[in-house]
Amino acid sequence: MSKRKRRQYYIRIFSPLAVLTSMCLYAVKQVSAQTAEPAATAVAEIKPLQIGDTIPEYLWHLSLQVVNHPEGRDTVTLDEYRGKLIILDFWATWCGSCVETMPQANELLNKNRDKLCILPISTETIDKVSAFWYANQITKSLTLSPIIGNQVLQEAFPHRSVPHLVWISPTGVVNAYTSSRQLNGGKLLSALNGDFTGVRQKINVDVTKPLFISGSLPSSNLRQLSLLFRGRLEGLASGNVFRRVDGTIHGRMLSNKTLLTLFEVCARELIIDYDRKRLRCETKEAGGLSPEFSNLHLEQWRDSLFYTIEVVLAVEQRHRLYSEMLETLNRNTPYIASIEPMMTDCYVLREANAEKRATAVAKGKGANPMFIQAMNKLSWNECPFVDETTKEKRFNEDMFANIDDRESLREMLLSHGLSLVSDQRELDILVIRDDTAN
Repeated sequence: MSKRKRRQYYIRIFSPLAVLTSMCLYAVKQVSAQTAEPAATAVAEIKPLQIGDTIPEYLWHLSLQVVNHPEGRDTVTLDEYRGKLIILDFWATWCGSCVETMPQANELLNKNRDKLCILPISTETIDKVSAFWYANQITKSLTLSPIIGNQVLQEAFPHRSVPHLVWISPTGVVNAYTSSRQLNGGKLLSALNGDFTGVRQKINVDVTKPLFISGSLPSSNLRQLSLLFRGRLEGLASGNVFRRVDGTIHGRMLSNKTLLTLFEVCARELIIDYDRKRLRCETKEAGGLSPEFSNLHLEQWRDSLFYTIEVVLAVEQRHRLYSEMLETLNRNTPYIASIEPMMTDCYVLREANAEKRATAVAKGKGANPMFIQAMNKLSWNECPFVDETTKEKRFNEDMFANIDDRESLREMLLSHGLSLVSDQRELDILVIRDDTAN
């Protein structure tokens, strides 16, 4: 066969193959693009879902990595549970309150598996969650199957704190965002019957900004802000946030705290060496101060008698922060708290063989405040300690490891050149009384 004929032969044979190969490569490229597009969209461009939104189809079919599955499977999809009430429980291994509520969720799931699905969701790694799940005393015996390391669900249901529960109806509609406290038998039964009115919604609060400050307002121009809420605020932890400008504290927010805690926060800033022994509660009814003084069920008390306060002042007025916080509490609660000088039985810390010091020193201007703080923690002590020392001594917390009575405390202090004597001093005391005007 001549060279010319052979070339024509090869052209007739391989040209169709080349065309076919090009078509196959194009088809593969198109399939790959179609496969990759939902994932890219889901991770980077997903729209956060609001109450009343319907779950999009790609979320139903998203492959979710799972551990502790009853059939030993590695992945599941939400679509497997479509038609049931689905509760997504966002949690973390470091969140103690998340873990504490899981046994109740596990029990509710086991009683209602035909119409309920509860899925714990964690964005942590599978190694970390698996090791925790099978070793933790609470979780290792549960039949719940946690979803691991999924950022798509995190983007679809954004939140600032855990535990965070998403309630999805059998028809695929987002019906509620709540804390884990809302997952109980009564509210679950109503939700299973399509009634979500009793489920308290969680507030998604950005605690990095002062409460109720509009983003359109120039917060740098704020001169004063004082807010006080009564009752538990869902979506806020029992927290403490300082407001700073260039490192200078000029405001503070305390959320979901007892009223007694808030009064004592002020006292610790306004009274040197304050501790509970400098508290006088002269009220007829102290049930609103702390659950320890109330006959209400703990959760009922928290729902109605927790307080959240925020006070922010202009930077140049920062020295008034805790006085203003105390005034805010006094104006808006059933109690009046004041700081009053009173002659008080106390234990006085001095250098050994030192004579009685001046009153100014007795009020907490001594040289060894760390000793006072450690002694105030001793559970058997019933009187406040007062520091009248003038020379600083070396301090180590281990000094107090085996101190279980007054005599052993005196002996230990004496070995460090310090003495402890019983006496009376005029001390600043936090006094809480009923507000008779309310």
